[in-house]
Amino acid sequence: MNSYYSPEKCSHLKYITGFDPGLISGITTACVLWSLGYPDQGSLLSQKMLTAARLIDHAMNLVGCLALDSLTNILRRDYPRLVKQGKEMYELSKEKGFVLFIGAGLFKMAFAFIHYGKVQEGIKNLHQALEVYYATGISFTRTDLYGSLAEAYGIHGDI
Repeated sequence: MNSYYSPEKCSHLKYITGFDPGLISGITTACVLWSLGYPDQGSLLSQKMLTAARLIDHAMNLVGCLALDSLTNILRRDYPRLVKQGKEMYELSKEKGFVLFIGAGLFKMAFAFIHYGKVQEGIKNLHQALEVYYATGISFTRTDLYGSLAEAYGIHGDI
């Protein structure tokens, strides 16, 4: 974690913002490391942050870390892991009522299914994610969903 971050001094922030700033900073740094060409360091930091998120036992932190870590799994094309993370994100979010991450979990699973050869299942999950986003008014990631849906129909031969 960041040397300026002290879990003891900052742990109360997870109750104000919903996230532990050290975890979110760490998992974001892991994504940046991967993008800058340091996949091994990024992967190690990512695993460290996910482990820490599980130990803290604060569901929103774990879901947030899973969501951010899934970006590196997309870049790595690690679709089996992306399905696992998407499913965990979806199930935990559904249990805790984190509506934004219900759709995000469905989207991550769909993305993996599409690129893993399970295109129909991916299309089904994308439609479910869109239903969640429309029902709740979430709009900032709809373009990602529509892009993935178009890609899926293209792979399936429906465009």
